[in-house]
Amino acid sequence: MKNCLVIGGGIAGLTAASILTSKNISVTLLEASPKLGGRTYSFKDQETKTTIDNGQHILMGCYSETLSFLKHIGAENNFDFQQNLKLIFLSKDKKKYHINADKLFYPFNLLYAIVKYNVLTLSEKLSFIGFILRLPFISQRTLKTKNVLDWLIQNNQNENSIKMFWEILGVGALNTNLNNASALIFHNILMQIFFNGNSASTIVLPKYGLSESIVELAEKYITENGGKIIASEKVKELKILNEKIIEVITDKSYYKDFDFILSAIPLFSLEKIINLTQLRVNVFLTYSTILNIHIWADDLALDEKFYGLLDSPLHWIFIKYII
Repeated sequence: MKNCLVIGGGIAGLTAASILTSKNISVTLLEASPKLGGRTYSFKDQETKTTIDNGQHILMGCYSETLSFLKHIGAENNFDFQQNLKLIFLSKDKKKYHINADKLFYPFNLLYAIVKYNVLTLSEKLSFIGFILRLPFISQRTLKTKNVLDWLIQNNQNENSIKMFWEILGVGALNTNLNNASALIFHNILMQIFFNGNSASTIVLPKYGLSESIVELAEKYITENGGKIIASEKVKELKILNEKIIEVITDKSYYKDFDFILSAIPLFSLEKIINLTQLRVNVFLTYSTILNIHIWADDLALDEKFYGLLDSPLHWIFIKYII
């Protein structure tokens, strides 16, 4: 049996470890913090006794790899899946604007939903539909060096369309500003949403806290399949000889008995434990922070589970009622 050492117990590390253990590979997962999940975890607020998520809530049906992971660990029943895309946006003047794909059949239900999205003008709606219909004919090679914002502008998406729709979708899906996001990746997402079946366009939300919905089941799956998870143990150094990692040194121990090492930590963390030039890695990345604000309120006149915010520095509101 092959031995694999996985560094990092966030969603990437948990996903890798769960798949590897199912392939009859002996896995040891090392996590520096006392908890698993990385940005994907929840905790109990001691004053209100409510569960609070740290990190992004919203998924889409086009997140095929993430949904495959949830199915793999048996977490599907911990999520609510929309039958058809339904979004409600709130404006600064307290008006509600709907994107509701309940009418017609896919993909015309999505186009009809945009036609009824009255925050856009008629000409903006026509430009939107024209852009979507051109997607299958766009060469991906031409998108490799473009960012999303420039690509949208080149395809006649004006400032209002970008602010009232594309920015909300793009930041939510790509976790970065449109002028930093890859047009190629965004094109692939849009192709999934508009040309890969109705479920790809829908919203998926966890029913419970993220730790309960995902992390605990992933941990259980890994350990029940023979994997070993070690928390509160930080990797300090990866020793290299002849372009091969021969030893992993942590703040508590060291490891030599492995056939493979899989790094599931951010690049800035990897740089602290290894000289990337020795691995012939030449990657420059920037990072975008996701900020969450939790507010407790009485008599909140919002009935849906979540809303998008128009022309706002905040993009989404998620509603949880305390019983």
